[in-house]
Amino acid sequence: MMNEPKNNAGTIDRTGQQMGNYRLISSLELDKYSRMYLAEHIQFKQQCIVKVWQVQLKQELVDSFLSQAQALAQLVQPHILRVRDAGVENLTPFLAMDYTPHITLQQRSSRGIPRPLASILPLLQPLAEALQYAHNNGFIHKNARPRNILLDRNNDVLLSNFSIAAITQSEQQPNHLRAEEVTELLGYMAPEQMQGKAVPASDQYGLAVVIYEWLNGDLPFHGSYGEMVNQHLHVQPPSLHKKVPTLPSAIEEVIFTALAKDPHQRFSSIAAFIQALQQEYSKASSPVIAQRVASSAPVAYPRPFFPSTGVGNPPAQQAVLTPPPPVPANAAPIIPIQAAPAQYAPVSPASYPQYAPPVPVTPAPSAEARNTPPPQPKAKGSATISRRAFVAGLVGVAALGGGGAWLAFSQRLSAPSFASNAPNASANQSTNPNQQGTILVYHGHPARVDAVAWSPDGKSIVSASDDHTVQICDAQTGATSLTYRGHAAEVYALSWSPDGKYLASAGADKTVQVWDAVTGDSFRTYKGHSDQVNAVSWSSDSKLIASGSDDHTVQVWNITNGAVVMIYSEHSAGVLAVAWS
Repeated sequence: MMNEPKNNAGTIDRTGQQMGNYRLISSLELDKYSRMYLAEHIQFKQQCIVKVWQVQLKQELVDSFLSQAQALAQLVQPHILRVRDAGVENLTPFLAMDYTPHITLQQRSSRGIPRPLASILPLLQPLAEALQYAHNNGFIHKNARPRNILLDRNNDVLLSNFSIAAITQSEQQPNHLRAEEVTELLGYMAPEQMQGKAVPASDQYGLAVVIYEWLNGDLPFHGSYGEMVNQHLHVQPPSLHKKVPTLPSAIEEVIFTALAKDPHQRFSSIAAFIQALQQEYSKASSPVIAQRVASSAPVAYPRPFFPSTGVGNPPAQQAVLTPPPPVPANAAPIIPIQAAPAQYAPVSPASYPQYAPPVPVTPAPSAEARNTPPPQPKAKGSATISRRAFVAGLVGVAALGGGGAWLAFSQRLSAPSFASNAPNASANQSTNPNQQGTILVYHGHPARVDAVAWSPDGKSIVSASDDHTVQICDAQTGATSLTYRGHAAEVYALSWSPDGKYLASAGADKTVQVWDAVTGDSFRTYKGHSDQVNAVSWSSDSKLIASGSDDHTVQVWNITNGAVVMIYSEHSAGVLAVAWS
């Protein structure tokens, strides 16, 4: 029997395989115990998220897993990511869930940077509603932490990854955990949950830790496995007021009440906790209270509630699809999942989510329209397509967009139809040969695209995004050939070396990173700037790079050894563009 392919963390990658009724299209996200995939239902041709655990269920827990998954499928609430299906293949459990483009709060925040309470209040009410709804229906989440809190394109909050007892009973805790794994496992866990006695108030404790981290810039506790357990059980968290002197003591008192070691000493419910927090904020602030972002916000992915400017966790690649319509508050429960006699709980067609078709691409403008300048001024970061670009090339230019996608335009009146059976092609691109001028729409990024560039040979396009990644795709099929994840924050600029061997990318993490365009291997990381880097440009011999930054400088340096050739510092503000003669 052949060994399953594994990533560098030892987790199995099942891309291309079938789990139950689902074909796994591409990997979206992974952790130590599970992997998320973009998948397609074999019969209904609907796309969704499939979560596959690395653990093998104990045989006696298979029915328990299916029963618990069926119960989770009954949670129908606007701020809970809905479970649609479940199954077990060769003792490997999986869940099928609705798919919507999203960013996790772990990906969007940066440890070490405190956030004002006003910026996070819009998130707390929907989170409280979701958790309170779960508690009222007999469920405890047990995993309230930033990586399980999602923001969709409209800045609406979605709660995901409820704990399933059959999974935790089958998992074997590894003997050795890295520091970040200990933090992820125990950082947000309530004392009673560590003792195997989770109650609804355990979620209140977890959410209070999340709020503490946002306000303080760091978790209350760190250390080894044993040290973390001891601190959660017996040690009072460090004062928030000392780290953030502007934070009213009354607000700190509310948070510390929710962090009480004894669950009976916390608030009576998670709704009461958030209500108390909002009341104290209202007393301490001006009459203008932070309002939740309406779901009618523009579809183009805006900046998050707290834009990242420092070190964070690089997200996994996510192929963006058009999300389904929101679930009405009065929607009837879906048809229960019926467990098959052996191992599988299929979903019925009536209960499966109906996804909207991809957003149509605006047809190419007429000749008259092309010659008429648009009346509105160009916003910062928007793309312009010159008349010369349309005339000069058959393949044309790539235009970036705020919704995590870019368009490739052609001079031809009718665009050819391209095959989409290359890896990841169906997930990341859509073509419409009937719409003049548009030959490809790439949807590989779940967040705003900030920069695009063609390879010197014209065969590939590279794009940089607020999702912290740089992605290279085939210019004809839309297949993603490489995703670079070396950046710790938004990527604002990129440039292909004239010889085609390397890419330089830069952004909010204050670095310029040079890496192999074929393998993605890092070649050089330049850290000479003291603020975000907005622009990069190669010399014609592919030996030097000029980089412009918000630190008001342009720095020219050698890619071979990182040595600075010169620093130009006469600008009085941030530098947004650089170019060689």
